[in-house]
Amino acid sequence: MSVQGQQPLASSSPATDWEESGWADPRVNGGRMLDFTLPDLGEPINVIISGKSDPRILTHYGLHWYAKSLGFSEECLGMHKGNIHDADLGDGDGRKGEQFLARQHYFPVFGTCWESLVGGNHFRAWHQNGTLADSGAWFLAASKEKYLGEHHTIDDDGYNVGRDFIVERALAGSRWKGMWWIADIEWEESLLKPGADGLYLGAKRREGVHIAPLPLAAIPIDASNSGPITDAAQTYNNPLDPQQHLNAAPPIQMPDMEQPIPIAPSKAISSFLSVYELLLELFSHADTKSAAVAARSSKVLTESALDVLWRVVPRASYLFSILCTLEGAASYDGHNSRRFDFERDLHPEDWDRFLPYSRRVEDISCYDESSTSDRYVEPSHKALAKFSTSRPAHLSMLQIFPRLRRLTWFVYSHKVLRNLNIFLVPSLTFLEIKIDNAVEPKAMVAFLKQLQARCGNTLKELRLNTDFALSTIEAEMLDLLKSMKRLERVILPRFYTNGPMVSALAAIPTLQYVGQKKSYWWGNSDDIEAGILPSLEVLDKDAFPALRELTYDTLSLYEAKKLLSHPFASKALTTICVTSGKLEAPHSLHDFLSSLSTNARHLREIDIGLSFPVTEVPGHSTDITIATLRPLLVLTDLVHFGMAAHFPIKMTDDDLDTFTSGWKNLKTLWLNETPAYAVTVDVKSELTLKALRVMAKNCPNLEELSLFVDATTIPEDTARSPTSKRVSRGSSDLAALQVVAMRWDSDEQDGGGPPAFKTLKYLNLGVSHIGSTSSVANYVNDCILSPLPEHVDDRAAPEGGASVEPTPRGFHVSTAEPTNPPINPIASGRSEPPSPPATAESTPAPKARPFHFDWSPRFWPAPQNSTEMDAALSRRREMWEDVGKMIPALMEQKVKADLTRREMVSLIRGLMKANVGRGH
Repeated sequence: MSVQGQQPLASSSPATDWEESGWADPRVNGGRMLDFTLPDLGEPINVIISGKSDPRILTHYGLHWYAKSLGFSEECLGMHKGNIHDADLGDGDGRKGEQFLARQHYFPVFGTCWESLVGGNHFRAWHQNGTLADSGAWFLAASKEKYLGEHHTIDDDGYNVGRDFIVERALAGSRWKGMWWIADIEWEESLLKPGADGLYLGAKRREGVHIAPLPLAAIPIDASNSGPITDAAQTYNNPLDPQQHLNAAPPIQMPDMEQPIPIAPSKAISSFLSVYELLLELFSHADTKSAAVAARSSKVLTESALDVLWRVVPRASYLFSILCTLEGAASYDGHNSRRFDFERDLHPEDWDRFLPYSRRVEDISCYDESSTSDRYVEPSHKALAKFSTSRPAHLSMLQIFPRLRRLTWFVYSHKVLRNLNIFLVPSLTFLEIKIDNAVEPKAMVAFLKQLQARCGNTLKELRLNTDFALSTIEAEMLDLLKSMKRLERVILPRFYTNGPMVSALAAIPTLQYVGQKKSYWWGNSDDIEAGILPSLEVLDKDAFPALRELTYDTLSLYEAKKLLSHPFASKALTTICVTSGKLEAPHSLHDFLSSLSTNARHLREIDIGLSFPVTEVPGHSTDITIATLRPLLVLTDLVHFGMAAHFPIKMTDDDLDTFTSGWKNLKTLWLNETPAYAVTVDVKSELTLKALRVMAKNCPNLEELSLFVDATTIPEDTARSPTSKRVSRGSSDLAALQVVAMRWDSDEQDGGGPPAFKTLKYLNLGVSHIGSTSSVANYVNDCILSPLPEHVDDRAAPEGGASVEPTPRGFHVSTAEPTNPPINPIASGRSEPPSPPATAESTPAPKARPFHFDWSPRFWPAPQNSTEMDAALSRRREMWEDVGKMIPALMEQKVKADLTRREMVSLIRGLMKANVGRGH
């Protein structure tokens, strides 16, 4: 799309020779000098930092430094609320998102937060480094915006004001962390025409400006010995020659850019700190230690910092210990180390100390599965009784916990359940409760009645985990569900969704998710013996009006088909998970999938469980084939598909190609990698390792893959050799090098051979048969691309020192986050403080992409009887474990080889440019 004044150029313009000018006119290759704020409107790209500038500035890290020297910094605590602007710089990359958003830094620490509140100058930046124009220049869209109350609309003449703000400081000279810069300027008025055509929130006039900061970093200068610096940039024939900087004239005094930009700092900070909501947002992004230090350091910050610190209480002991010292409580079930009591009775002064903190709590939990060995996780029933009976008479529980929204509790006895009523305040919107079988039914009935009376009309999410038989509390459960007019999500035990319960759930107007907890809390299977078909007969047209996600762990495929095909069933399902409680025939699966494709065309996630245990092959057919699964082919929006069946799926590589050819958005495929039948009988899959190539071709966004394959042979589709193109004899050495560089560039762009995964993070091949471990490991490694780390700049580092580019984010075979992430607020959501420049000797070698090869099946069905298969399966698992251990080393070697090739291409390009410069 083009706008007036931004038509693509049919021929060259004065700025098309980017190797000479340092930047390329985006319009030559179909780009434009407006970003894409809206489909038909954009903000002007009105500042260009030339590719002939200091090489440090042409890196992501260096641009951050230069921005700070001009009085800008990263967004407030790395937070970004708003759209990511795209721009097309005509460099072959097409439209790409902004790579840096900088805001005016009014004063230290929270300076950019103040800009977000009151408005000011800011700019967005895009790097021109594509295949058609690799100039390295930065293109900036600068403007001045109004304050938050006017939704950050552009100020009067804000585009020109924002541009001039940068230009004036660049011309005056700037410094940051011992680095000094000064700029020359060249006005280019042919890039943008005056007027407001195509301009977002138009301005009266606009022009493009081209600035080229030159480095004075060859001689670090501090305040004690900083000599006069010239603004006559044209005298710097060699910008890296220190002597030229010392002898240049006429002299001017550099401004001290490390001091706050002139504004009344005390008044600004005072005004900033008076905005409670903004401080609350700031501290919500800070770590616990920083928030605690802030709470103790200033009375102005105390309230907002404490609100953030006590908003979520992951263990009840943290809060109860404010009342008095805790001690271990005796327990009949051996959990005395986890349960606590108060060492004395509670007094009024204890409550006076407790209330300032309890009134800030929004989320409280006594159940922490990750800390089984830690002390004092759960309050004993005696502690709860003391807490309830010692409460001052004039205080209601709502006054003690006025903000309480979420409650998670493990109930191990009926005494605990009785006292849990004290937390059922009207503000509660989320309740997750786990009830042990030691609880008496009478206490459970009383609790459900209290829950209905106090929170029935406010709860939005209910998670109930218990092994109580539904029949003992069915009446109370139905009354509770009927009172929940705002319920959005509900998770119930496995055998709690009988016909009456389904009818009650169907009548809730806001219900979006119905699920069953997959745990040992199941309830009683006798309660669902009648199934749900009777309840479907009485569903009315208002049934499940908002339902989007359904997880049903006790539903036969026939019942699921009837539910989905009901005239009044929800047609807007996006997620469905069905686990059948009986052995299903392939035709039942086909009928169910046909119902899905007809009645739930918006599905994005499907999980089907058919792993019903059998001791012998049934009389009917058990073959699930491509014909059985064919109805799924119309669901092209799927991002997740999983299926577990007792018998292997009968599917060839070609069938898999047909099955997944339309799933371009698929991110997860779990295709029965561990069929239970294969644990007891030696059966092979019809899929081969070639299935990996099929999935890499059809699903470019795939992140998780689980398959059952036959890996006893290796397909003959090895990657193309990088020496497949010959260099003609008699060619000059430079011409030969040029051919090599072009060939490597081509290999990198088209993947260098057979399809390979670009985004895969997890691979599991279950109990697949395997031959040679080393051959399989090499083949799997070849199927996974290991691109170079992000932000690797192949330009030569400046003479006399290494680049200031930080250690790049690596691609590594683990799940831990890499160290020293790059400063990239757009990608990471938060910007990190700049780290010291890394030297070439200290920079570690980049690692492989995040990838996990799982040699343990996601579940391992136990055979009915001990068979001779046990030894074969153990050997097979050992071999897959060996494969999993080989892959990390192979991927590390591949990354190093790719990096070496990239460095060689960079070297060849340098030699070619030098040869052209000599006139050859």
